[in-house]
Amino acid sequence: ASAGTRFSALRLSETEHVYGPLQVRRAEKRGQKPAPRYCVLGKETCVLTWYATASTEAPSNGQRPDGSCTIALADGAPATPDLFHVQSHEGEAFECRAASAEEAARWKRSLDAITSRAISGYIQIKGRRGWKRRWVLFQPLCKKLCIYRAQPLVAHSAGTFADAHIYQQPGYRAHGEVKWAARRPSPSQPFGFSIFTPDEGQWELAAPTAKEMRRWLDSLPIFDPEAV
Repeated sequence: ASAGTRFSALRLSETEHVYGPLQVRRAEKRGQKPAPRYCVLGKETCVLTWYATASTEAPSNGQRPDGSCTIALADGAPATPDLFHVQSHEGEAFECRAASAEEAARWKRSLDAITSRAISGYIQIKGRRGWKRRWVLFQPLCKKLCIYRAQPLVAHSAGTFADAHIYQQPGYRAHGEVKWAARRPSPSQPFGFSIFTPDEGQWELAAPTAKEMRRWLDSLPIFDPEAV
């Protein structure tokens, strides 16, 4: 911007956002000190954006964000009430500390409202070596899906951190946006269905029962041939 340009503060609404200063640190960097950031969470987009500033005031709309991520999971820390953790759909985990337990509770309420909209659970997914049982999460708000080796928050609390992260394998897509889904039953997987991405990627999944398959398909965008 030119020297004469003046920027107003970001337009934030308490009905659409939760915002304020937090101390933020990447969870895997345990020896690193948390950094002051002004954070903004979109309640309908699931996107957490942070700005490199120690100010308690909202940054101007001309300031570029220091980073952002789409929230998949959030977890409180009962022993430390001013602390909470979030994990993105790409598998990044962050530790966030608020100025007080009351301020942390405000963030947790909004995060709980977002994460409670997601559907998740163990389901069979077809890979290069056949079908494997994996823990899958789909967030209808942002239409994003991610795959874990095991239920991440349980694995994290048990100390098995490798299982708490996105299931990464060469040539295997472990997260992405969902375009639509469709039933794909087969003799070996009568409750099978496929999920497709905007760039024509595909996952093949299979539920153990018709009820469980319907639970997933009721939350996923279903293929509409008239929209093609």
